[in-house]
Amino acid sequence: MTKSLLAKNNDPEKQNRYLDIRTEIYNAAFPHPKHMAEYDKIVPGIAQKIMEKAIEQTDHRIKMEEKVLDSNIEREKQGMWLAFTVVITITIAGFTLIYTGKNLPTGITALFLPFFSQGASFFFKKRTESKELQKRKEETDPEAKRQQNQQ
Repeated sequence: MTKSLLAKNNDPEKQNRYLDIRTEIYNAAFPHPKHMAEYDKIVPGIAQKIMEKAIEQTDHRIKMEEKVLDSNIEREKQGMWLAFTVVITITIAGFTLIYTGKNLPTGITALFLPFFSQGASFFFKKRTESKELQKRKEETDPEAKRQQNQQ
């Protein structure tokens, strides 16, 4: 096809010109295989070292994420035990005040207040987690965002 265009139109300014642009996107923890081969031609054995370092970095990141998760779980357990201890202590104090007849309104308040506060804390935490989950879902899924806007 190019020859026929050139044959019909000998004027270089009027000839059709084509430009072919290609883009390649590669996203990984290590260079593209073609580039690795070129690096290996320049410095023999470097491709193997690059791969080993990428694997080491991945293993390190996984271990760090596990440590963070384990730490978060441990802190949540400690918080639950502390809340349990406080609720039981205040409840026992409320029973004691009621039983001894020292201060009936304070005893009743001390008896029920910890349970209401823990219930409110649980409710608001779940609501916040639900909003955060919805926000993350909208950020990653455009369809979920459209559905949320329609509601």
